[in-house]
Amino acid sequence: KDGGGSPHKPLALLIAGGKGRSQPNSRWSKAVDLVGRGQYDYFARFVPTTVAAHAADQIDIDLQTQEIDVALKQAVLLIVDISGFTRLSDRFQGLGQEGIDQLTSTINSLFTVIISHVERWGGDVIKFAGDAVIVMWECEEATIGENMLTAVQCAMELEKNHGAFKVHVPNEHTLEFADQLARHFATTVATSQTQSMADTAEKDFEALEMRRRLRSTRIFKCLTQSELSNLSEKSRMANFVEGDVIFRQGAGGDSMLIVHSGVVSIRERKVGEAGVHSEEGGPWEDGRDHFDEDDHLGDEVGTKEEGESLGEMSLMTGERRPASVVAATHCTLIIVNRSALQQMLVTRPELAQEIADLVDPGGGGSQSGSNVTLRLHQALACGPMWFAYTGGMALNEHLGARREFLLVGKGLCECADALEEAKTGTVVASSASWQHVSHRFEGERLPGGNFLVISRRLGAPKVGLPNIPKRMHVHTSWPFLKNYCHEGARDLQDVSDFAADVRRMTVLFVSLHLNLSSPDLATLHQTHKALLEIQQAIYKRRGTLRQFLQDDKGLVAIAVMGMPPFSPHDNDPVRGVLAAIAMRDGLNQIGIRVSIGVCTGIAYSGFVGCATRKEMCAVGSIVNMSARLMSKAGDNGMLVDHETWSHSTMMVDFTQMDPVKVKGRDA
Repeated sequence: KDGGGSPHKPLALLIAGGKGRSQPNSRWSKAVDLVGRGQYDYFARFVPTTVAAHAADQIDIDLQTQEIDVALKQAVLLIVDISGFTRLSDRFQGLGQEGIDQLTSTINSLFTVIISHVERWGGDVIKFAGDAVIVMWECEEATIGENMLTAVQCAMELEKNHGAFKVHVPNEHTLEFADQLARHFATTVATSQTQSMADTAEKDFEALEMRRRLRSTRIFKCLTQSELSNLSEKSRMANFVEGDVIFRQGAGGDSMLIVHSGVVSIRERKVGEAGVHSEEGGPWEDGRDHFDEDDHLGDEVGTKEEGESLGEMSLMTGERRPASVVAATHCTLIIVNRSALQQMLVTRPELAQEIADLVDPGGGGSQSGSNVTLRLHQALACGPMWFAYTGGMALNEHLGARREFLLVGKGLCECADALEEAKTGTVVASSASWQHVSHRFEGERLPGGNFLVISRRLGAPKVGLPNIPKRMHVHTSWPFLKNYCHEGARDLQDVSDFAADVRRMTVLFVSLHLNLSSPDLATLHQTHKALLEIQQAIYKRRGTLRQFLQDDKGLVAIAVMGMPPFSPHDNDPVRGVLAAIAMRDGLNQIGIRVSIGVCTGIAYSGFVGCATRKEMCAVGSIVNMSARLMSKAGDNGMLVDHETWSHSTMMVDFTQMDPVKVKGRDA
């Protein structure tokens, strides 16, 4: 530490130019460079690409600064929101500690594909906003239209390929269900690569996957382990890309199919209409058959998703297929032939009854266990945005200052408004952004003035993947990146692969009542002061700042008691309430009104995201409930849940409120 300065700054200077050593030798330089590369690679995962690019010009900056740094730039925005997350969270959490851990594994699998997809299209993941992702394309005013076309095509293909999937939550802990969603997406990612299945390990893995899926299918629940193994040996997996015709209406068949991953579309023509094919077998036996818009397969009458079966009637009776089945996404199916089941149907009459019950609509043919279908809905906007580098208060001297990258502007407000009109399975563009893409895409004006994106116009050229310029990585800028990482991510750097755990935490959601529809420099400076007040209130009581962002809820700060680098404590609830009161008082003094929600309970603490982009976060129903209470708290109000109240009532006065109904809860 040099002259009372930052303990981090001398190391930054040393790596940047070898200061402190008049003539560093090559071995020393290589060692220093290796350290810098490792630090940079670790911390770069926790910040947007735009922050890493900005860091290249900030090597000599004071790492302890509490000054705001702002720039006004053009940007295209995309919010990808996941519907069904709250129900999924509640059901997994009902399975206890293991359930929360599996929930996060499932969500990470989803985020991995979303992030991989948007990065292929040049998007920069700015924030993980709960069960949503905020993506940005930084651009010049002259290239807004080009980037809007890219963003719309990115969103449409994301919905087309990954927009709907079902997660099965079993009633027992006997199945290893954490990787169900990962298997779904691994198939879609792997289809672009040619992989040899001749390797013994691959075959063993496929056999294991097949046994797992067969065991979780309702009609095979009655089979023993040896019978399942025998059945899996006589069955096989088949991969299909989006648009493949799995079989056509009228085709003969003596097999049933189980959807192992992906979604298939069931299409049916009316009896007597021309075009009903009658060839024997299916394309998985006689060659590929691909569906296009000119193919007359009839209207879609339903879908089958992961864990569901089809073709049971053909299996039992050998009758022709009553409908066509097309791969709606990249998918993997397990094909079970009648010959594989023939002996079992004789020795296991209950198996035949299960199949009959599944075919008979009155037989209660729903899957055992509970399914939660996750769907995407997306919104787009564009325009000038403030890029603000704000905050700067330190939790302690060892961890150093904490800064936040804040994206603020009218575009995010418009994107949030468009998201409100986006139903599940749709992409909606703001009114202002639609003018840049209306010549290439068909759309429908919605009541709020936004536009539902329907499809690419007939004859319009398809938007291709952009040429993404290679960014310069200045490894000596890692101390700057570190300041933008959560303190828990810094503290757990050496054990990041083992950082995840389930713990008791108190979560605070704070909504700042600021008008961000047309923010100016004065608004940005007020926002900066607000963040410093929030940091002071939470750090003084040994909590951490999880996030500070503008999203569909407005300008929101999220703070947590009991999250790394701290351990949970019995007095976390009361310290959380006291911190919330201090925040409200401090923000009121600088002219900002707030709404606050506080909840306490068990949640997952760890990383969400993927290898290239992640954040330290808390996941669980208490996090969702904190946000819901914040939205119900009213002007300058604060609501807490029963758990927080029961542990704080000796030190804080409360007023009991009437029950409130919140989004995502039945009661």
